[in-house]
Amino acid sequence: MTPEQIELVQSSMQELGAGDDVVRRFYDRVFELAPETRSLFPDDMEELRTGFLATLTELVASLHELPDLALQSRALGARHRGYGVQASHYAVVRAALLDTLASTLGDGFTPAHAAAWGQAYDLLAEVMQQGAAASAGGPSIASRRPR
Repeated sequence: MTPEQIELVQSSMQELGAGDDVVRRFYDRVFELAPETRSLFPDDMEELRTGFLATLTELVASLHELPDLALQSRALGARHRGYGVQASHYAVVRAALLDTLASTLGDGFTPAHAAAWGQAYDLLAEVMQQGAAASAGGPSIASRRPR
């Protein structure tokens, strides 16, 4: 990612603020796009929503520190594998995240923002999938067929 793309992601993250509403809309979109994923989550998602926003904020803040970001992302991928996350879910989350950002930020979410967020997500997802594969003892989660 270029420094300009990192700045776009980080500045738009600040614009989102700490609102629970954004996270609710994100998860609603995930479940709309892939209703079968709802069973992977607890009935009461309050703690999860708080954790998601904190983790996303931390990852976005770490975009300048790729070694730290990679370490965090690999561990996150390994944990998500344990929750039952499959390779196909990463595309759903990507779409839900970009949709949520676009609907929340409106005209402030330009094509340049979308491209920067897409690239940031793809980087994180790739490293998370590497962490998931390593925790499974396999070569790559991306090369496996969904269950």
